[in-house]
Amino acid sequence: MILLALLVLATTPAEPLPDLLARVEASETRVMSLYETGSFNVHTTWKSLDGAGKAKSTDEADTRLYLKDGKPWEEITRFVDEGQDVTVRENAKRKKELESGTRKRKDGVPFASPFAKDQQALYEFTDAGLDAKNPALRRIKFKPKQKSEKTYKGEALVDIASGALRKLTMRPTVFPYFVNKLDVVMEMDAVTPAGPALSALRVSAAGQLLFIKKRVEVEAAFSDYVAAP
Repeated sequence: MILLALLVLATTPAEPLPDLLARVEASETRVMSLYETGSFNVHTTWKSLDGAGKAKSTDEADTRLYLKDGKPWEEITRFVDEGQDVTVRENAKRKKELESGTRKRKDGVPFASPFAKDQQALYEFTDAGLDAKNPALRRIKFKPKQKSEKTYKGEALVDIASGALRKLTMRPTVFPYFVNKLDVVMEMDAVTPAGPALSALRVSAAGQLLFIKKRVEVEAAFSDYVAAP
């Protein structure tokens, strides 16, 4: 019975891609609102690696994002820099940045979704068929109409029924100066009132300036989402 269902799904013509993209846009609008106005926790680990891929230094931070006096706010509840607790210093620095307006909440995840309402027109999308592991998900490839440091190419896994993004794998179409590698993976497994939301972010980057080579890996886990009243 399961095999028959999979065969039926595999041979069923795909719906028009614009219809699915419209559902993805609606889902992204709800989730983006949650990111901007809701509250949630982020646990982040930064690793600086040597040429062999071994960690030279590791930093960890726990941050709570919420609304304060009706405005997006961030509080660093724990920050460990190579084994040294620098929470007070880093939280004071973050508070100063927020009060001055030099930091916005979106700076924490500076990768704009190609499927967001204000981004879709910048991209070309291609239906890549059903996901081999889960036929309820469809693969959509994307690339920008014009390359830049702020546009990406990659692939998404989309829930066909709801339009919710479940995974994004992407990289910039133009690398920032000194950077020759920047891979981003975003997983949306957190259950929230707005639908599946970001649960994990992984960034792998490498660059070189003259004879200096650097490799960095960042992992962030998102949890405890609470929608604004």
